[in-house]
Amino acid sequence: MFSKSFSTVLLASTTALAACGGGGGGGGGGLPDVGDNTYFNDVHGQVSALQSKVEGASVVALLNPSENDRKTAQDVVDIINEITNKWAETKAGWPDELYAVKAKTEDFQEAEAIIELLNGDLLSVAQSVAQGGKIDTDIIAKYSNETAVTEQIKTKKQDLFHEAIKSIETVSNVEVSNAVGADSNEREVVKSTTKGAETVTGGVSGNLKRIKSAEVTTVYEKLFDRTTTVILQDQRKITFKDGSSRIEVVATRTESNTETLSMGTRTATETITEEIVHTVVVDEIVENPPIEEDPIVTVDRSDVYTNVYTDAKGNKVTETKVKPVKTTTVKRNKKVTDTKRSTYTYADGHTLVVDLDDVVTVTALDPIVTSETLAEEIVDTKIEVQLVNEETTQETTVDT
Repeated sequence: MFSKSFSTVLLASTTALAACGGGGGGGGGGLPDVGDNTYFNDVHGQVSALQSKVEGASVVALLNPSENDRKTAQDVVDIINEITNKWAETKAGWPDELYAVKAKTEDFQEAEAIIELLNGDLLSVAQSVAQGGKIDTDIIAKYSNETAVTEQIKTKKQDLFHEAIKSIETVSNVEVSNAVGADSNEREVVKSTTKGAETVTGGVSGNLKRIKSAEVTTVYEKLFDRTTTVILQDQRKITFKDGSSRIEVVATRTESNTETLSMGTRTATETITEEIVHTVVVDEIVENPPIEEDPIVTVDRSDVYTNVYTDAKGNKVTETKVKPVKTTTVKRNKKVTDTKRSTYTYADGHTLVVDLDDVVTVTALDPIVTSETLAEEIVDTKIEVQLVNEETTQETTVDT
């Protein structure tokens, strides 16, 4: 518990304004002391912070707030919200049976009234100052003295608890808002695909590319993903004996639900083609063994010389001799055959053989040449015959 009157803290800023001279704080002293109200124990820290913010408030600060005054007022707004939320959390933790018992006590009703005033008039003043707005002097007048403050609390209690409570019931998951969220979107998906019979063309001489084609019919469906954001509350309904009721929010949560709706279909037909891959094997070029022609034989008799000697009869013999050389030449050719034959094998099992005219190439090779020296031949013989007697010597030449 705290000794400072909670109502004094609650109303400090407004009662200060009751001093028409506009001076400093404290002005409304002697307000009712509710410091013994145990329901405020849980918010003692916030109350102390609120007291430090509002005590010393002046007319000047409220009617012509500086930037610092506006910041202080915003701090007051935040603290009031903390107190209000804490009070709501405290009540939310009670089961309905306990709430019914506590709601009949003076302390509870007084605490409820003060919280309502705090969250109403003081919050209104603080928000106005924080925004640099005009102060409502009617609110100031409501808390001009102790009697006025006491009357405000009493009146608020009567408003809240004007009749005895008949029943209290908490209902979960009460839908208070339902809206299509920004995440909703349209999209198109493939619903079905139907492929017709395939046809194959090509893979023949003159058109080696082999193509398979088919018509594909696709049905597209347009969908709308509708995301609905639902705000749900657990609400405590307090019903009074006169039939009137009041709703308190125990808890609030947000849930999202996405529903997919069909917006119709469209059909598209297209012809798809695909080239069937293939490999090709080319027959190897055939190289035949060298072909030899008939040998050509020539004899060279240009190597001629003479041999002179005297035979047994004393004759002078001159022989013309030839050294013949025999040459044998064998011409050779190489024959290469390109069959121009290719075998195409396709992935679908199809085979094509392309057999063009053979291309034959004959290339002359170096000839085989052999030489042989033959036996010498005497091609001419001259003999000079010598006749000898006592008186005459005769020379006779005999050609052979």
